[in-house]
Amino acid sequence: MSYPFRSKKQHDHHRKIHATRIAPTDAIGFDPEAVETLHKAYTEACNALRVFSGDRFGKEAIAARVIDLAKTTGVLDAKVLRDRVLLEAQLAA
Repeated sequence: MSYPFRSKKQHDHHRKIHATRIAPTDAIGFDPEAVETLHKAYTEACNALRVFSGDRFGKEAIAARVIDLAKTTGVLDAKVLRDRVLLEAQLAA
């Protein structure tokens, strides 16, 4: 099998990132479609910030921020949410 990454280990690690989900209890008040949108924003932000499966604190912080942004702004667009999280991370660095 051909992997788009350098090794099978990196491929498996990438799959673990995508297997991580935003817990339904964290996304209370959102319909299933909105939860999928939040998950997409979360996954893309984790990938862009290189926050991987072993970084529980980083993953939880990103998930919490995505959910908080959606709740407080009413925005349910994965790209907008992801870009806002990335902007805030850049400003904090």
